[in-house]
Amino acid sequence: EKDGALEVNCRGGKKVVEAMQTAFGRRILKLPSMPRIPAKPVYDLDRLKERNFPFVYGPEQGIEAVWVNRLRLASISRESDRVTFEADADSDRQALYDLIRRVNMAIPMDRWRVLQASLSARLAATDEKQSRIERFNVSSPDSTNLKHDEVGVKLRAMLAASGIEVK
Repeated sequence: EKDGALEVNCRGGKKVVEAMQTAFGRRILKLPSMPRIPAKPVYDLDRLKERNFPFVYGPEQGIEAVWVNRLRLASISRESDRVTFEADADSDRQALYDLIRRVNMAIPMDRWRVLQASLSARLAATDEKQSRIERFNVSSPDSTNLKHDEVGVKLRAMLAASGIEVK
């Protein structure tokens, strides 16, 4: 029996999704009960506030470079206060951090936590594909739009090795 995943996209919260998954499992898949769902990874995105955050990857992963394009922040003192910084970091890897530095007097970074980050990774050329840039989002506490394909697995491993995925 092969492991798989059932993703449900519907209106409602966690309980509605779980009920839909259970109904599908019982009626369509003929399962007596739903298998235990493994815990999702938890992401610590505050580390990305560091200008020279060291992403950890090796050539065997096929990753040549990783950089941050966008950070969405929430105030520590007022949860409803949010701000997003976005810059064209494809040509200048420090562009986002230069922008943050310019406004840091009005918005000190130690008063904010990172809710979401948009990252880019340059993937090395292979026999089948040219070098390309893969863009993806990571949200706190436990969400990413990375696929569960070969590239997604490598980028998730990079997040774990870099200390961003902490669980």
